Amino acid sequence: MKRIIILINNFDDVSHNQHLLRLINFLTKKKFLIFLVALKNSGKLKNDFLSTDNISRIDHKNFFYFLKKNNDCLILTKELRSEYFVFINRLFLGWSKYKHITIRPSFGFLNESPWKIFKNILFYFSLFLVDLNIAVGKTVEKRIKKIKKQNVICIPNSLDDIFFKKTNKMSKINDCGHTSFIYSGVLEKRKNLKYTIDLLSKIRANFIFTILGKGPEKKGLIKYAKSKKINQKIFFLGHVEEVQKHLEKANVFIFLTKMEGLSLSLLEAMACGLTCIVSDIPENREIICDMENGVLLPINNQLNAIKKIENILNNKEKMMEIGKKAKETIVNNYCDSKSFKIYQKLLS
Repeated sequence: MKRIIILINNFDDVSHNQHLLRLINFLTKKKFLIFLVALKNSGKLKNDFLSTDNISRIDHKNFFYFLKKNNDCLILTKELRSEYFVFINRLFLGWSKYKHITIRPSFGFLNESPWKIFKNILFYFSLFLVDLNIAVGKTVEKRIKKIKKQNVICIPNSLDDIFFKKTNKMSKINDCGHTSFIYSGVLEKRKNLKYTIDLLSKIRANFIFTILGKGPEKKGLIKYAKSKKINQKIFFLGHVEEVQKHLEKANVFIFLTKMEGLSLSLLEAMACGLTCIVSDIPENREIICDMENGVLLPINNQLNAIKKIENILNNKEKMMEIGKKAKETIVNNYCDSKSFKIYQKLLS
């Protein structure tokens, strides 16, 4: 039986941890024996992780001694802190005795703050700390290959097969007299939500904008919405348990991020048949073909962006067509049953 030790930072209920949990459930059914280490013993998904069959829990304080006795275990991580934690332990135990694989949700450099610059440096060196980088999208893979060609492969992000069964939405256009925009994800600077709010404040359309998620930018975004005098149209709901239900009440998913991997939030919105208006960046162009299964929006030309949004909102038939093709794209290419088989082959 193949043994894998998986390290996570915590049990927080984020999309990447949910994806990892589904992968663990899949691997245990395929007769993999999973050992789990959490650097912080808290988070909403804790019971879900620990209730999975064939998972053995190891305290992070005992990780060094476990590795010392079990050098045949494959090590799998998904977060920067965990990668460096493994690196320090391998350094003392003997580097070549162990194999370490990490999943890269994103990779790129944004110099938005001193902390971001420092984190960029940590990310750069982390590429050399592992034996294999698994990129979640082709753009992430290309960026890593420019630095280190020999230790990266791409396994696309994916959605739970059950997700597709739960949604019957095919880009329904509501008749309540307004457009319902929605965003889901962390509220941080690179997600460009301040620009999004500014953009929506200038379009000639009746709308509401629902923002799902939490993060360091929330207070600033609330103040900014007030300064633009559209705070009554914007609803900050924070973390929600069932994102899918909120997506199915919306018309348009707006996602103008500056940098991304292959966004799970975008995959979910497309799977629900929404018209997805996204930033015209390489990561989004992997999955979105402009005006076919989504809308690519320039983020450095506001006048063109406003015109493009208004044009698509005035063409309901086109929105329906885009939403339908968006769902087909995800169903055909980005389901767990496909990507997890690649993981199974690799980890075996």
